[in-house]
Amino acid sequence: MQSLKTLLALLVCTAFIFTFSFVGSMITDNWLPHKSAFSEKTLIANEEVSNKSKDEVVKKLEAARDAWLTDGTIFFEWSGELRPFDKNHFIFYIPESVDYAQDSTTNSLNVELESSILLAEIEALTNSPDIFAALDSEKLLNDLIEVATMLKGGNQTFFIADYLLDDTLIEKTSIDSILKVSDKKVLDELKAGLSNKEVPVPAGQAFSVHDWLLKENIMLSDEASSVVASMIYQLLASTNFAVLERHISTELPEWAVAGYEAKMERGKMDLVIENPNNSDFIVTFSIDSSTVLGTMSGPALPYVYSIEEENKESYTPKTIVQYSASLLNNQKKVKEEGKDGVFIKLQRVAKDASGAVMETVSYSEDFYPPIHRIEQHSLIRNTVATNPDIDTDTNSGTTPGNTSNSGSSNNGGSNSGGTNTGGTNTGGTNTGNSNNTGGNTSNNGENNSGNTNTNNNNDNDNDNDSGNEPGSGTDNTGK
Repeated sequence: MQSLKTLLALLVCTAFIFTFSFVGSMITDNWLPHKSAFSEKTLIANEEVSNKSKDEVVKKLEAARDAWLTDGTIFFEWSGELRPFDKNHFIFYIPESVDYAQDSTTNSLNVELESSILLAEIEALTNSPDIFAALDSEKLLNDLIEVATMLKGGNQTFFIADYLLDDTLIEKTSIDSILKVSDKKVLDELKAGLSNKEVPVPAGQAFSVHDWLLKENIMLSDEASSVVASMIYQLLASTNFAVLERHISTELPEWAVAGYEAKMERGKMDLVIENPNNSDFIVTFSIDSSTVLGTMSGPALPYVYSIEEENKESYTPKTIVQYSASLLNNQKKVKEEGKDGVFIKLQRVAKDASGAVMETVSYSEDFYPPIHRIEQHSLIRNTVATNPDIDTDTNSGTTPGNTSNSGSSNNGGSNSGGTNTGGTNTGGTNTGNSNNTGGNTSNNGENNSGNTNTNNNNDNDNDNDSGNEPGSGTDNTGK
């Protein structure tokens, strides 16, 4: 019995000594300040401190902290606006961090940040005293301290909206635009291709309308694609998006608005834009029987953007006359009605909350030449010739030379190059090409294209005289 008690006492003492040694070692390493040099593979805030004394480590970490203060910037983002956060607000406890660092592992620095400083920064950024109440401030504070404890270099951006507990406080952007399209075929294409589709414009990236249509396997005609591109271009006019590629037509389409057209042609023409913001934007379409409604939505933008018309000029078309042998006399046909030309220059203006202009950039500068009016006219027009030397009234008397004229003389000359070479009755003698029988002269009104009478009068009315002039008879009698 005595030997059993002795054995039990030895076991208890052995367990006590072993436990005390293990726990004491753990307490020494983890809870008491570190006195000797660190072992291999020991890091503090990503700084290698193996085989270094405490003083050496403290100096090294202070130098690393000073370098971190100038290496990059911490930003707070709200509604597209960035506000830098001063790193000097962090309080570093470097000697204490070294004292309690563990060997052969990665340790962080002991850092503090006052919540009152964080509150002031966020209220200054959001201009809202109630924002902090709807914010998960503890999580934001811990995320900020984590950057400092590990001395993470480079720029770090914290989006305040990601820490909101109530989404109703988040400002949003919503822009609407309408295009009137009368072509039913185009509307049917758009309905089939864009129904239940969202067009995502990713943050900080370029976006191609052509590539998106291919990716989504949406097959549209060039005109329907142009409607989509023009709608997107019109929507982003009131944003800070950049335009990397854009084309226009030689003639403004009937559905487009001057200054906002974006022409698409498969494999040749595209609309490429860039979203400079830190958040994605979404474009949706709604198509009915005659209109296309587009909506762009996303977070709030840094400024208020608007489009101003800097210059606009109109150009009147000319009228071009063409002559056509296929038209009857005095006929006219309009081949092209014509259309006014236009030059328009738009600029985008960015204003802050107080209305001060922060930026003005050119948005579009488009020119559409006039389409001239084209008229087709007939080659010949009927005209009425007048000659004061010819009396068209009926004469019943005797002319000089004893010639009796019972009607008008019938002078049937031929038209050669527009000149009438028919003879004129003078003094009872017809000097034209006439047949004389027994002193009687008979002018039968035929076209004479043979001999030329040197005493002819020229009648330049461009008409062919191929018959008798109006009169009461055809016979001339004289002595």
